[in-house]
This record gives sequence, C-alpha cells and structure tokens, in this order.
Amino acid sequence: MHDGNAGDVRRAVPGARFIEVPDPTNRVTLRYETAERRCEQLSGGVPGWTWPELGPLVRDLDALYVNFIAGWEMTLETAALLRRGFRGPIYADLHSLFLGRTADGTRVLQPLPGGLDWFSCFDTIQLNEDEFSQLGPDPLLAAARVLEGGARTLIVTVGVRGAVYFVATSGTVRSARVSPE
Repeated sequence: MHDGNAGDVRRAVPGARFIEVPDPTNRVTLRYETAERRCEQLSGGVPGWTWPELGPLVRDLDALYVNFIAGWEMTLETAALLRRGFRGPIYADLHSLFLGRTADGTRVLQPLPGGLDWFSCFDTIQLNEDEFSQLGPDPLLAAARVLEGGARTLIVTVGVRGAVYFVATSGTVRSARVSPE
C-alpha cells in the first residue's frame, strides 16, 4: 500500500496505462505440497494504486479485471472510488485480500475485514473454496451475503472439481456447478 513517504517516487509514463515505481516487483513463489495444496511466499513491495493514479487510466475502458496478487493493490477506499468512478463491469479475483503475510513472506489465510464493503465494489467476484470458507460455515448464506453486498455474480473455484457460481437475478440467487471435462 502506498504510504505517502517523500522517497516514494511514482511517475506516469506518457501514453501508457501504467505508472513506474522504484520498488522491487512483487514476486510469488509457489511450493506445491500436494496436487491441490500449495504454499505461497511473497516478496517485493510495489505500492497499491490510489484513485488519482487509477481513475484517469480506466476512464475510457469498457470493462475492468482486477486481480489481487499481493493483497494491497488498492485500499477499500480506492476500490469504492473505482466503483463510483467507473461505470463498466468490474471482475475481481479477491484471492490475496484473504491472505496475510508472515515475516518471511509466507502467505496465511485470514478473514477479510470489511468483506461486505469490498463485495459492493465489484460486479463479479472470484474466490477459491478456502477463501470462501472464511465467509462462514453455511455456503448458501455466505453466497447470499456476497450478492446482497452488491456483486451480481460470485464464482468459487474448487480445484480439480471445477467451480461453483452464484448469480443474483430478480431478487433470487441461482447457482450451478461447472465441472472440468
């Protein structure tokens, strides 16, 4: 997350949709413990986007895909400003918002503070089943809470079993399971 230090030099690159930062690139090392379980270790520290940086870059886009890799790509305040300032559909993979980091960078699962507020910032939300389990023991109640928060679609990946998705339509929640073939 951008901490506002005077030494943090960001500069827009003319004609491009990115901002150059002096920080080391975020790197994720994956160690597979089983075919379906992995351990993540994160290093680096590119600061998150602020709305004044992000707003002009997304103004003319039709849709937006937000992938949280580090977990601090933007604050909740910036996500709320994005939702208010961008009228197109926003798809968000919230993966790393559910991960804390130990001193050596190892990622650990944790609940998402302000989850309902985060859900209201995006139209389609993707989580994996471990992250989804952080929302409570009742999957249907958890899905309903996400959709009540403002999202229209919730996709929960379930490893080699595929994905389950929930869609809010006309005040009801519909769900289906998609299996890989």
